[in-house]
Amino acid sequence: MVGKVTTTKQTGNGQRHNFLLEAKIVAVLAAITVVLIIAAFYRATLIYSFNLNEGWNAIITKHFVEAKPIYYPLGGIPFTNNYPPLSFIIVRPLCYLIHDAVFAGRLVATSAFIAVIVIIVAIVHCIQRDTVAALTAGLTFALLMLLNSSHYVGADDPQMLAHAVMLLGLYVYVRCATAWWSTILAAALICVGLFIKHNPIALPIAMALWLLAYDRPGFTRFASTGAAATLVGLALCVKIFGPFFLPSLLIPRTFSLGKAQRDLVYYLSPIKLSLMLMMLPVALRVQDRWTWLFVLYVATAIAICGLSAGGDGVGSNAQFEVIIAVALSSGHALSRVGTVAGPQMPALRIWVLAGCVLSAVWSPGTDAAKDVFLQPRSWLADLQAKQAETLRVVSIIAVRPGPALCQNLVYCYWANKQPAGDLFNSVLPGRPALSATRSS
Repeated sequence: MVGKVTTTKQTGNGQRHNFLLEAKIVAVLAAITVVLIIAAFYRATLIYSFNLNEGWNAIITKHFVEAKPIYYPLGGIPFTNNYPPLSFIIVRPLCYLIHDAVFAGRLVATSAFIAVIVIIVAIVHCIQRDTVAALTAGLTFALLMLLNSSHYVGADDPQMLAHAVMLLGLYVYVRCATAWWSTILAAALICVGLFIKHNPIALPIAMALWLLAYDRPGFTRFASTGAAATLVGLALCVKIFGPFFLPSLLIPRTFSLGKAQRDLVYYLSPIKLSLMLMMLPVALRVQDRWTWLFVLYVATAIAICGLSAGGDGVGSNAQFEVIIAVALSSGHALSRVGTVAGPQMPALRIWVLAGCVLSAVWSPGTDAAKDVFLQPRSWLADLQAKQAETLRVVSIIAVRPGPALCQNLVYCYWANKQPAGDLFNSVLPGRPALSATRSS
């Protein structure tokens, strides 16, 4: 009896020690993330564009605020819009308060970025009630974005808002999975997200396939609600925005298999370790239905990323669903490993957590981000110099008569000049139809 009591006490002390170590690791990871978020949000307050999409989004939003058409006949003018309308509808009211569509869009995007982190944490925590695993999932997403796709964090672009709304749909289902209406509300929210940005399609595909395997009635409700909401949304958009809406949304783009392979390898490079870690529950045979949902989400996101990356003009936003899916899977894997490791494998969970951290911070973008920590004055001076250069260019464009042809449309917007065209996103004589369409 004494031996048993002693063993239990030692096990309890070991578990407490492991928890404290986990908490310290997560706290360090959170501190790094917070500093990088503050740096990214500070950059978003400057008159300097770090994403080519910003000027284009601002000009389309300005047209919408001024009650001008935002979808145009193909080939009629050298300006196109292949985005759904909901992001412009959401940003429009803020333009009356902020009086600058770029900063209004940045405010929405930064709020959406924080929302995605919070929702990822909430989804993982809702399944296993594991705070460390949930925080690890959210921080993994945040760091992968901040280090490898920082030009999208806080930028005037609707993609992060679309992810936030769609993930909210997933959270509703995870939180209320036993309720019959959960699939209906999840499908409706995911459909709303697709009308903000139409390329994040991995989540609805993965959820539909997973429901087909685990919940046939839920699949029927999910699929029928999604289809009905999509058809109603498209019909309303055609009625409100005119006959050019659908042709604009479905503009073709050239596809390169070589580009798809090259970009997919590049995008997956920083998350190779996370891809291995997420399979641990399957390898240890502790998988449950949620494990398979996240595994299916990762697989679908990688496939969609590969197909999207081959399109001309598609940028790093093609990988965002992969990053989200990997973050969710890594957090869930950490929580599931924790339930089976126990006294038999007390160090396994620590090693898995260390692997998640290493995967998040050991990436190509780490070198570029180090100046925020090691040379903050130099980093701030560089941003101030970029803002000064932007103001100089804008002032030159502003005093010239007539429309302007700006390589970055944000210069035309801030100079209050009508752009003569969009060099990145236009149909020019002799070119294939929108071979360089703006990132999807």
